[in-house]
Amino acid sequence: MTTKVKQQYQPKVSRFINKDERSLFNQCRKLAGKKVVVKYGGAALEREDLKKPILADIALLKEAGAVIVLVHGGSRHLSQEMARRKLDVKMINGLRYTSAETVDIARKVFGQLNEDIVKLLDAAGAAPVGLKGEESGLIKAKLRDFDHYGYVGDVEEVKVEVLLRLLGENRLPVISGLGVSKDGQTLNINLDTVAAAVAGALNAERFVLITDVDGILRDVTDSSTRMSSLDQEQLKALQSSNTVANGMLPKIEACLLAMAQGVEETYIISCSQPHALITELLGKTRYGTHVVQ
Repeated sequence: MTTKVKQQYQPKVSRFINKDERSLFNQCRKLAGKKVVVKYGGAALEREDLKKPILADIALLKEAGAVIVLVHGGSRHLSQEMARRKLDVKMINGLRYTSAETVDIARKVFGQLNEDIVKLLDAAGAAPVGLKGEESGLIKAKLRDFDHYGYVGDVEEVKVEVLLRLLGENRLPVISGLGVSKDGQTLNINLDTVAAAVAGALNAERFVLITDVDGILRDVTDSSTRMSSLDQEQLKALQSSNTVANGMLPKIEACLLAMAQGVEETYIISCSQPHALITELLGKTRYGTHVVQ
């Protein structure tokens, strides 16, 4: 069943678009009414020289009529803060072992990042709303295996009505991806999985994972081996092969999870080049991998 957003929207050229961006803005109107969930993390979140341009493109897409939800990471910032406090980072099967102290630090770090992103989007005229997953009740989660992982959880439910209400008010939800269990315990969750669950709950047409590399590479040392376009079956075959880097597997799994819930198109991209996000969404695959059903 399609999840509809009741939204009155009339595209207009925003005050923050300069003359050189008018053509790009007009092209973005092709995405008007399309629900797009963007997971924003990695170096793109860490590097100040990338942050403002990426968020400006997200604001531009929204102004052109795309229905945007942003889910942000913060694992690198969390690791940096733990190192500053002289705390060890313990990874188990690709997941961070999460103690009660780590949960408290994550809430502060992710919360600050959420506020920073909201401020930048607000300055760009995007009408953002910050949602801390554990406080808003948006992300319901269940504990995975406390003995092995500590307070690590898996998404159980996304309270999609919260998002639909905000989107219907022409707001841009900005989600930090901690979740909360039935008994009120904050849980650390893989952010790619959170974003995929949000995309599925919204019945989004597009799901974008912004990462550090130009999509899926046959050879991680050679950017010319980028696979620009794949279908779902080809992606499943890659998942079971040994031809992609381990760090890419969670991205592949997130794309497959989103598509299993009805998302039509998914993207794994780098945003190190100007307007890469918009370029990919408009079908000019240059900076990543585009996967279709």
